[in-house]
Amino acid sequence: MGADEDGLPIGTGVSAFPRRSATIVAIDAAGYSRQSEIDEATAVREIAALGERILAVAASRKGRVFNTAGDGFMLEFASASLAVAAAEEVQAVDRVPLRIGIHSGEVHETPTRDLLGKGVNIAARLMQLAQPGSIVVSANVKDALGADVVSRLSPGGVARLDKMSERIETYVIGSPWKRPAAIPVRWAIAGAAALTLLVVGYFLVQPLLRSGQQAVSVLEFRVLDPDLQNFAAGLSDRLVGAMSTHDLQVTHSSAVGDADRVAAALVSGAAFALDGAVRTEGDDVLVSARLIDRRGNLAIWSSEYRRAAAEQHYLQEQIAADVTHVLRCALLGVGRRAEEIDAATLSVFLRACDLSDQLFTSPEQLIIALRQVTERAPRFSRGWSRLALVAAQMSRMNIGPEDARAAAMEAEAAIAQARRLDRRNGEAYLAEALLAPAGDFGAREARIVRALAVEPDLAAAHMAHAHWFLELGRSREALGAARRGVALDPLNPDYWAELAPILSANGFQRDNDELRTRMYRVWPQSGPAWYNRFLNSAFNSDPNDALRMLDDVGAGPAFFHAEAVRRWRAFLQARRAGDAMQTRAAAAGMRTLIPGKESRLSVAAVLSMVGDIDAAIDVVSGAFSHGYAPSAIFLPPYANMRRDRRFIELMKDTGLIQFWRESGRWPDFCAAPDLTYNCQEEAARVLPP
Repeated sequence: MGADEDGLPIGTGVSAFPRRSATIVAIDAAGYSRQSEIDEATAVREIAALGERILAVAASRKGRVFNTAGDGFMLEFASASLAVAAAEEVQAVDRVPLRIGIHSGEVHETPTRDLLGKGVNIAARLMQLAQPGSIVVSANVKDALGADVVSRLSPGGVARLDKMSERIETYVIGSPWKRPAAIPVRWAIAGAAALTLLVVGYFLVQPLLRSGQQAVSVLEFRVLDPDLQNFAAGLSDRLVGAMSTHDLQVTHSSAVGDADRVAAALVSGAAFALDGAVRTEGDDVLVSARLIDRRGNLAIWSSEYRRAAAEQHYLQEQIAADVTHVLRCALLGVGRRAEEIDAATLSVFLRACDLSDQLFTSPEQLIIALRQVTERAPRFSRGWSRLALVAAQMSRMNIGPEDARAAAMEAEAAIAQARRLDRRNGEAYLAEALLAPAGDFGAREARIVRALAVEPDLAAAHMAHAHWFLELGRSREALGAARRGVALDPLNPDYWAELAPILSANGFQRDNDELRTRMYRVWPQSGPAWYNRFLNSAFNSDPNDALRMLDDVGAGPAFFHAEAVRRWRAFLQARRAGDAMQTRAAAAGMRTLIPGKESRLSVAAVLSMVGDIDAAIDVVSGAFSHGYAPSAIFLPPYANMRRDRRFIELMKDTGLIQFWRESGRWPDFCAAPDLTYNCQEEAARVLPP
């Protein structure tokens, strides 16, 4: 008899067995089958000993083993914290490579006390995604854990599990298993074979991977300094892991020598080969990486990285994120209609992808590169949609009315072309959302929702929705959308920058602090990463940290000129000293930093924090008069200003009052217990219906 999606025998019905909630742990000894072929007696002894340890650990954590099958064990616990603690204990003491999956959900108990249902199935499938030595948990588990455990989780991306319709957000605990010195070599061989199979097999349980999607062959980075052998190995692991979270099909080659390396990539059938070299220079680690297109063995992208040796971990993370971003762009050009974009044109497209973080500083280079792509590959829909996005964003910048109109017209033409070539290109709808009038919130959301409808896994659409929610003051809904976007693209620094303040707005200050600090460590030369951490330290956590950052302002944004540094230093020193009068005076002195849109909003935040509401409202009013999107004012630094009923009057010309009233959805702060006015009544006074 077959089973339905819940894992129940077909014909019994869901109500056949009692239903309840539980946390399920699925454990598998990786490589057991191979080991049993080599030495069955040893394999049986190892699994028997493993079973005894699992039984003991489960009992000590108030859990139980409800099913076993060869090298697999299924455990039940009353809580996520007990389940994770047990899994980590088993993982820590065992001498064979284990894969573990954990999920909290509904299960059905049979008369024999066996458990069935979707909760069990999801745990088993998460176990299949785990690398030997690591634990993969679902978002349900993560949400039920304490902060100390959550801080040790790493995003694992979104997985669509075999034979299941929904997608599961995953998180990882632990690192790939490494053989202890005394472990039998036979297990090491079997474990390595299992790991190789897992890297490929991961994609077999992901229906997201479209038939015929091109693979990437990750070649061993050449090590020019023996001391960097472990660093290079760790970098390879990090690259494979990062690609796996993005549904990229990965093969691996350990061939040495340029000719052999390229040949290995071609034999594997991969569309691209990634290789590079690592070396030291003084106290620094230098890494070069390049992406090779098999069509003519053309190097279509390359980059060099340099960091202090003490920052090797962050360097690995930076390279993995950058390379994965480039690969995602590259695979757009070799999809269903590879003839539309040749290797040379793809190289130009990748240059545009690399330049995307310079949209607000030097958009001219970016738009020139995208124009070249559309000229060389006029049937490449993604080239047109990227051009539309950049042109639409430029039309909203302070570039003069004539240039803004020209940019909008270019965006409209590119949108039409992108949609004509591919009706399911969600980026075209996002570009349309950018072109909507600033106060027409309904039109903008309609385009965003349409983008999600045609391309549900488009991370940019989820992040656009998050920004839209935040702009309306609906931070709780913004958090859900932002988390979905980051789960789909977990290594995108721009999305981290979007998520961090939304976490803060929802009270997750510790998560916000950690994320901003991580951004700054991984991308120390990024102006947005510097500015994000600086403002967070200045407003929320640590004036001393903000003062230290002012001593190294080279990575900061261009508008952080000498006068800005001087004014900020005076404010932070007064705040650190706890001198309320001096702090207020220093805040008032920061008004000299206006005009300047970013400066205007940050100065308003400072004035709001010190209680100078009159000045804060005056400053923010000026920002709105320059057409500034109001999303930032729903963040915590502006809380004092929102408590003043004049805040509603500020919204009069933004279109927000009309939208709140028509939609019946008011911003989150309107329900705050300490608010001394009624938002709807004040809105009716300011702008009568």
